[in-house]
Amino acid sequence: MTAIKNQKIKLPLTKIAIFMLLLYSFTIPLAVHIYPSVVIKYITLLLAAGLFCAAMLKKLKDFYIKITPTEIFMFFLGFFVTIGNYELKIGGYYYVISYWVLWIVAVASKYNDQWQTTILNLSCIFSMVYAVATIVAYLSESIYLNYMLPLLSQYNTTRLIRLYNEGYMLGLTEHYSTNGMYLAIGTGAFFAKLVPDFKKKQNWICLLVVIFALLLTGKRGPLLFAIGAIVVVLYFYKSDKPNGRILKILAVVAAGIIAVLIASIWVPNIMNAIDRFASTSDDGDVTAGRGPLFALAIKLFKQKPLLGWGWGSYPYLYYEVYGKYQYVAPQRHAHNIYLQLLCEVGVVGFVVFGIFFVWQLYRVLKLYKDYRKGLIILPDSVSAVLPFAVYSQVFFLMYGMTGNPLYDVMVLFPYLLSCITVNYYTSKRYSTSNRITFIISRLMPKRKKRIRFTIH
Repeated sequence: MTAIKNQKIKLPLTKIAIFMLLLYSFTIPLAVHIYPSVVIKYITLLLAAGLFCAAMLKKLKDFYIKITPTEIFMFFLGFFVTIGNYELKIGGYYYVISYWVLWIVAVASKYNDQWQTTILNLSCIFSMVYAVATIVAYLSESIYLNYMLPLLSQYNTTRLIRLYNEGYMLGLTEHYSTNGMYLAIGTGAFFAKLVPDFKKKQNWICLLVVIFALLLTGKRGPLLFAIGAIVVVLYFYKSDKPNGRILKILAVVAAGIIAVLIASIWVPNIMNAIDRFASTSDDGDVTAGRGPLFALAIKLFKQKPLLGWGWGSYPYLYYEVYGKYQYVAPQRHAHNIYLQLLCEVGVVGFVVFGIFFVWQLYRVLKLYKDYRKGLIILPDSVSAVLPFAVYSQVFFLMYGMTGNPLYDVMVLFPYLLSCITVNYYTSKRYSTSNRITFIISRLMPKRKKRIRFTIH
């Protein structure tokens, strides 16, 4: 009996599932208009996982399920996410369901190759919606106030109007940070589509539109780390011709900066992010008020250094400390996932997460480098898929220093889907590994199916 490597499914079950996953992660600010209730939203996620499993099981009588190291590692990460979870104590299932759905996707996705390009294409489509909305809001105050703002009525509209008047374009989101994250993901997606052929004009136009919208948000972190992630992609893209690649990349970055400076003559608002860098530097606080958040995370870590306070505990502990003295948002994260991990899961959990982050980054960079050098042969689709996987992981790890990508599904979903993408290709590449096989039989209607779970 041999492992079934790639099953072609006529019904686009996996594509539908990917659409449902990305619809969830790309519409957080508009969720009340898409899902009738929170329960329906969670059921949609679970249904997406079910469709992945249905695609895997369809028309198969006897097959192997290979459990890879990535899936084992994600399972143990799920242990820290679930055990002692503060959200579960108050009836919040948002993060736990999101995480375990992606774990199921990781297990089931190895048996179908119809989803990687779907992730890329849908990321482009969804992010373009936010880019267009951002630019339209900038060009027309009346459209923003009369048509966009009512869609966000569940939020503090006074604050939204204040931010808009200060020049920070929120588009269809409740905060320019959220808008910046969506547009940063879109920047990576359109750049990845450009990588296989830098002569495609439509991809250049789309990329410039999304970057322009990102500049209008005035958000520094997503902009800076998007540039950093693109630089890393370009560096490994040139693995087949490494001579002089650093100078070429620097020239591209310099050209981009010059283009922005020239464009700012006609659109001064695109300099908002750069102006914020200058203003915080003059104030002597480059963290933009994040210092107390970092300090509290360190203080809480010292109180429970081994296992921490429990996943998702920081926002509630922050509110207990500062909410007694001033008005603060009850869901305030540390804006540094590494410090927050130390606080919530202690040294033990931090080490496990840290190993996973570094290992996944090494795998995606090595895979892309080997592909570009011609050491491995992969489908033509990876010429765009792998750059997006590299971008998503690098952006996630960089943004984790000043943001909350581990807790914001807007960035968490692309990151984990990137890890799952790499897992798909490496599980095919290393299919001759030693196996520990468990045979599990289960009764199916009118027939018996035997399922072999294989750990690679």
